[in-house]
Amino acid sequence: MPKLELPIHLVLLTLDDDTLLGEALLFPKISCLGDNQEEVVSHLKAQAIQTIEDTATPLSELYRFIYAEEPYLAELELPLQPCSEKLVWKESFALRYHEVRRCLNPTHLASFIPSLGIEVVAQDEEQLLQRAPADIRQALRRGQRTQSLDLLNRTQRVREVHLFKDSIEVALLTPKQLSNDQVMREKATLPTIADNLGNGNLPLFTNETRKWRSWPKSLRPTKGAAF
Repeated sequence: MPKLELPIHLVLLTLDDDTLLGEALLFPKISCLGDNQEEVVSHLKAQAIQTIEDTATPLSELYRFIYAEEPYLAELELPLQPCSEKLVWKESFALRYHEVRRCLNPTHLASFIPSLGIEVVAQDEEQLLQRAPADIRQALRRGQRTQSLDLLNRTQRVREVHLFKDSIEVALLTPKQLSNDQVMREKATLPTIADNLGNGNLPLFTNETRKWRSWPKSLRPTKGAAF
């Protein structure tokens, strides 16, 4: 089984209580919370390897986990006006959000905001700065945070953000192994389907069974009857 070394980008968020929240970028379901950077990074890399190997990702699909161009960090501000229903909120203020930006292609730019788990896509940086505030507000509304200063403040727990590049080594199946694996999966599925049908005590369906569908119920054969 051939081995292949792949680049992987990780983002580490240092929270206000000094814990670390790590994410493997382009691996949406992989994150880790801890207080030791080496352990967090090790866990993220192990989960990334498992994601690729357990799903038997073919070589032609690995591009989904690799950046075409190096991502970079940025930051944006979201000004908020006081909520008229909250008497304790009297002055406007701005929320700050860290971003991981990347070029999707020559004509589009994407910004990932880790603290909210959203990604904003635009044609250029100018359009991104116009679109991002609306998308952030929408995310805050979905989480019902816009009516509470406490909930808004919780989105500001990120004190520092670090983005760095590492590498992982994954074992890939050869085309022959992929073909054999698919055959084995199909063979394993067919008995399961047959067992499920059998457990339902369904009558044997042959050409003869078509005859009694038009008969009165009182004259139809019972389940399991031989035809």
